Amino acid sequence: IMRPAEQALLQRGADFGVGLFGAIELQAINGPVFIEHDYEVRATVLALGDTPKTEYFWYESILSDPANGQDIMSMLMMLRFMKDSSRLLGRHGVDACALTACEYPQCGGRRLNSEW
Repeated sequence: IMRPAEQALLQRGADFGVGLFGAIELQAINGPVFIEHDYEVRATVLALGDTPKTEYFWYESILSDPANGQDIMSMLMMLRFMKDSSRLLGRHGVDACALTACEYPQCGGRRLNSEW
C-alpha cells in the first residue's frame, strides 16, 4: 500500500540489476490502516550511497487520509542494488553509479527523483 511511491521515485528497468530490501521500518502515526479505505501516499528520498558491491537509497513514504490530510502511517525503507548484476555498471565499470545522475549517454541520463 505504501510502495507505489517507490516506483515514482525510481523508474527502473531490467538494466538496474538485482534489487534487495536493506531495511524496512513502519510506524503507526494515527493508525490503523484499513485495506478498504483509499489513502494518499507521498515519498521523499533521504539518502543515496554505495558500498563496494551495492548501491542503495533510503526513502520515506507517508500514508495520509485524503479526507482530512491526517498522516496515518510512515515507512522508512532502504533499497539496495547489486552492482555486478547491473547492465549500466557493466558497461561503464564499477565506478559508475546507476542511481545518481549518470553522465553516460548510453544510460539516457537517468536520475533518481528526489521527491514525489
